[in-house]
Amino acid sequence: MQNRNNKRLSFRKVAGAWCIAAAITTTGTGVLCNFSSIAEAAQASTGNFKSVTHDGVKLTLSDVEYDGVLLKITIQREGKGMPEGMLARYNQKIVKGNLKISGILINGQKDSKAMISFRDHFEEPNAAVLEYRSDHLPDQFELTLQVSVSKIAKNFEFKIPVKNKGKTIEIKPNQTKESKGFSYTVKKINISPTQTQLVLDSTGEVPASSKQTGEYAPTMMYYDIVDDQGEMLKQKRLSFYSKKPSSTYHINELYNAVNPKTKFITIKPYTFTVKPSDWSIVGEKVDKKGRTVSFGTKTYIKELEMKVNITK
Repeated sequence: MQNRNNKRLSFRKVAGAWCIAAAITTTGTGVLCNFSSIAEAAQASTGNFKSVTHDGVKLTLSDVEYDGVLLKITIQREGKGMPEGMLARYNQKIVKGNLKISGILINGQKDSKAMISFRDHFEEPNAAVLEYRSDHLPDQFELTLQVSVSKIAKNFEFKIPVKNKGKTIEIKPNQTKESKGFSYTVKKINISPTQTQLVLDSTGEVPASSKQTGEYAPTMMYYDIVDDQGEMLKQKRLSFYSKKPSSTYHINELYNAVNPKTKFITIKPYTFTVKPSDWSIVGEKVDKKGRTVSFGTKTYIKELEMKVNITK
């Protein structure tokens, strides 16, 4: 979600998605988050792509996937004496071999509103995964990717053609729901073979339930998606902001894929309950390893539910 600030942000693992505090986005500093792995279907290309070598370090784009919603790239690194992990950690001594994304261009243009994730590969020690999401990605484009490596002056630059080989259904409902001074408008829903993208704008103060008063308060508004069989689509990530909700939000979130036979979906807005004194989430439970086993109790706002037909 958007609305970056200097407040503490808390991220949760959802449906296999992890968020990590890193340092680079296309707009400067920020928080980069991974949005869960996508299936092998709808790959843009396969095989080995152009490799670049500078000062004894070789980078290769070994896999590129684009399903019309999310662009995912695997970068492999080769070289002697490389550090463990591909990304530098906080307060880590600078050594040769750590990667950082320094530029991404789509058909020669930079998209300042794109959402970017860059993380170590979960299974390969000398690989990293870049995920790029934007409202403006066409079905076919030239990607220019610039990667910097610590202790190497020259950037590693790749230029490759990317094409969406999957079938993406784009729905632009422009439907609005309003209740008690809060409203949201669904701008776009993209449904690919591997995931679902929800794009909406909201405005107004988040309504509070009877249990979200006094020492308690509601969070910003979140949105579940349920299909016509009552099955909820798993959201790829959740972001918690330790501050009072803003009055406007632009939401761009990913969920699991919709069943191809689904005729309509229902968007179900909800909030969590927090204690503003310490911004703890009521009902949240964490195990001994620090993993979230319960995200807290959801408060759904029935009058804000929205049904959207899927036209194929």
